[in-house]
Amino acid sequence: MKPESIKFNNSLDILFAQELRDQANAIIHSKSVFYTILKCLNFAKAALLFLAYWICWYYLAFEQQDIKTSIFLVSAFALLSVVLGFTVGHDAGHGSFVKSSKLNDVIFWVIYNMIGLSGYIWKQTHNAIHHPYVNMPNLDIDVQENPVFRLGPHCLHRPHHRWQHFFAPVLYALFFFNKFFFNDFRCFKVIEQKYFKNKKHESWRFYELIGLKILYVFYMIIIPAIFSEHTFSTVLMTYLIFISSISIFFAFTLGGSHISTHTKFRKVSADGSVGVSYYHHQLSSTVDFYPESYLCSIIFGGLNSHVAHHLFPRLNSVYYPALTKIIKNLAHKHDLPYNSLSITSMWRDHFLFIRQMGINSPKGNRQLVEIRK
Repeated sequence: MKPESIKFNNSLDILFAQELRDQANAIIHSKSVFYTILKCLNFAKAALLFLAYWICWYYLAFEQQDIKTSIFLVSAFALLSVVLGFTVGHDAGHGSFVKSSKLNDVIFWVIYNMIGLSGYIWKQTHNAIHHPYVNMPNLDIDVQENPVFRLGPHCLHRPHHRWQHFFAPVLYALFFFNKFFFNDFRCFKVIEQKYFKNKKHESWRFYELIGLKILYVFYMIIIPAIFSEHTFSTVLMTYLIFISSISIFFAFTLGGSHISTHTKFRKVSADGSVGVSYYHHQLSSTVDFYPESYLCSIIFGGLNSHVAHHLFPRLNSVYYPALTKIIKNLAHKHDLPYNSLSITSMWRDHFLFIRQMGINSPKGNRQLVEIRK
């Protein structure tokens, strides 16, 4: 089914939506000095992170280091890549980091392609597919059927899945490696064939995709191999450790935001009906961790307030902790679901769910909600 055919029943939660909109607007238009300061800190943080990223790269690529310094630089480089992606690139990709849409596009394109992800593919798969149709079988590209993992009760169960909670942490370390070398190219094809009516990539997009991947390999592997005193095998091993560190941090931080014992996977009826409102769907399929912490919001770019991010994706993340309080109170008032855990509980529940899917647990399979006429 194409995304354009999906029909949410927003009339079911119209009061929740009206109250949420009114209270959110009161915060957004308050002209509070507090939020102005937070936005200025975000700009300063972005500049410092960007500068630190290239300083780390320079010393890794051109300077000979002892083992302790090398470990520190690789660790810092990995952390800077993730934080730049989370806190700057992600907001810019949603058009919320600065007011100028063109500047947002430039910031997003530079940062995402710089860290090895195709900005073009990310916008198509994340903004247009994942966000509105999260955890919907055959729609959300993040929980599609795949031969390695069973990530939802809608997926076919295979014999090796019973061990997936054991091998998942190991394979999570390959997330960005797979994304960079394989998945971006697969998604390029899938977007055009499956998801949108009359969606055709501009002819130059494929060449852009290939060219940027080559440029990334050149500055991340080839330049250090040529100009540093390390052997090519050492450079390659260092890169694999770097990319594995990013993958693990990303997977462990965000893996439980939607794939959890607390979330629902919602089937769509033949005519495209979902059966609940857009708000109910987002609340029931998303998990927060420390959502009211401004410190966590600075570190994770608001992705800890994941419910607020899904309900207000084009809003700057500095507002998310305050909006989360409103969402939580209104959800309780209108008898709607709301999920919030500590980060360790989120990890535990994610792997518990992975185990349930692996053993084909009836309890886990009940998280698939079907439309009943």
